[in-house]
Amino acid sequence: MISIDGSIFTVIILVWILFVFLDKLFFKPMGKVIEERRTSVEDNINAKEKAEIEIEKKLAYIEDEIKRVTAEAKEEREKIRNEALFKHRKIVEKAKKDAELKLKEVKEELEREIPKIKKELEKDLKSITKDIVERILEQ
Repeated sequence: MISIDGSIFTVIILVWILFVFLDKLFFKPMGKVIEERRTSVEDNINAKEKAEIEIEKKLAYIEDEIKRVTAEAKEEREKIRNEALFKHRKIVEKAKKDAELKLKEVKEELEREIPKIKKELEKDLKSITKDIVERILEQ
């Protein structure tokens, strides 16, 4: 059997002193290091989550700005296009009016010239007729 003598108490006291010594020199400092690392990791995770949220907000803002600028550019293009079409119509209308006016002027000039041309043709016709008759009579 196992005999219990005074040395067991010495061993218990030495083990207890060893635990106290290890606790003071090893376990508590290790616990602090582990706690600091855990806190640091949690802080980093929280900072990462905050950064991700901030990035998402900025991306959403940028996307909204892109949509807004795209819409403004589309409106501006449409405005410029409409202005160009309006100017084109005005130019075409003016060209049509100018062409009609010019045509009217040319018609009026021709109408004024027709009697003169008819008179000249009648004179020329008389002389041509006279020449033809003379040639026929000569033969």
